[in-house]
Amino acid sequence: MSTSGTDSVGPEPSRPRRGFPRSAIVMFIAMVVLYLWTTRAAPPLEGWGNDHEVAMASAASTGRKVLIAFTMRGCAPCRRMERSVLGEAPVVEALDGFIPIHLDAYAHSKLADRYGVMASPTYVIDDAKGEVSGKITGYFPVKEFVAFLNAASEGSKTPPSADP
Repeated sequence: MSTSGTDSVGPEPSRPRRGFPRSAIVMFIAMVVLYLWTTRAAPPLEGWGNDHEVAMASAASTGRKVLIAFTMRGCAPCRRMERSVLGEAPVVEALDGFIPIHLDAYAHSKLADRYGVMASPTYVIDDAKGEVSGKITGYFPVKEFVAFLNAASEGSKTPPSADP
């Protein structure tokens, strides 16, 4: 028999792991990257203003309605609308009768409160007299957003269905 004590039976006992498992750390990093990717700033929309008073004055002189887009930083549906809906040809064509402006709901909180903005994105159609002819909240595909614009320009206050 050996007396050196090196004859052991079975595997060496493992040490307990400390800290978070690697998979949790990788998952956290992936979630942060996904959040930053989906909420990154969209390129500015051509023809959109950012001054409510100027837009309302223009509406008074031209008779056009104002489309106000209330968004917030870090709002993934807002960025999705900006990237995949608002710049599409049917939407741009439907916007021809409007004065579109883009406002940050936090920076313009009094105005957002006035229009009853509770979430983002919220789109409000107003005229120079202060009569709201349309309001929707959330992401809408091109077809439904164009239907919203057309209904508001025709005077209907019925927003389109959120169901595709």
